Amino acid sequence: MKIISFSANKAGFACAVATSIKKYSEKINCPTQFFDYLVCDLEDINTILDKNTSLHILDTVTIQPFTKKSIVSFKNFNNLISYHDLNSSFSKEEFNEFQNKYRRRYHRLLKLIQEEDILFFIRYGKEKKEELQKIITNTQLLNEDVVIRIINVFYDKTKKYPEDKDDNTIYINFYLFEDKNINYDSDDYYKTLQFKWNIVFQVIEEYTKKIVEYKEKGKNKNKV
Repeated sequence: MKIISFSANKAGFACAVATSIKKYSEKINCPTQFFDYLVCDLEDINTILDKNTSLHILDTVTIQPFTKKSIVSFKNFNNLISYHDLNSSFSKEEFNEFQNKYRRRYHRLLKLIQEEDILFFIRYGKEKKEELQKIITNTQLLNEDVVIRIINVFYDKTKKYPEDKDDNTIYINFYLFEDKNINYDSDDYYKTLQFKWNIVFQVIEEYTKKIVEYKEKGKNKNKV
């Protein structure tokens, strides 16, 4: 079983997902994954997961210096942006390493998907069912035997959950578990880290146990 961040479409929330996963997984090997520190749309994720996508699609970028860091936008995508990887002033060697780093993470992501039996994807922000379903479809084209659950976390004071739910997506509204005794940070990143992520990982542990038990029952039936 592995947990993968599918980030968010806005900075702050995006990095908070990866940071929360790393905190949960601190006792095990948890190398940085492709989307951990990128802002991205679901359509961008589906482009990356598409088995027909060429690795060279990552090579074309626009770079905008901003204070101490540069904003790097991958041009072949809707909203795939790095805010942390390059300084405002950088060398050719540093830029080459930036590109090589994301090539490594790209291959790491595909290899992980192809080898794992259970995957949990965590995405921050309310998303459409159709786009989430595309992620499942594209992932299963890479590994038809993998069991996938998408954890769609968000913060919504209206307390509304999507009406068209499906069995592969689990929705968690952090607002419903808000701690009234906490003074939440005004910064999106730090505030998101203050949410009750333990609930997310409890859900993952419970679902993992159920999936494993279901698989074991299937194996025992085949032996009869």
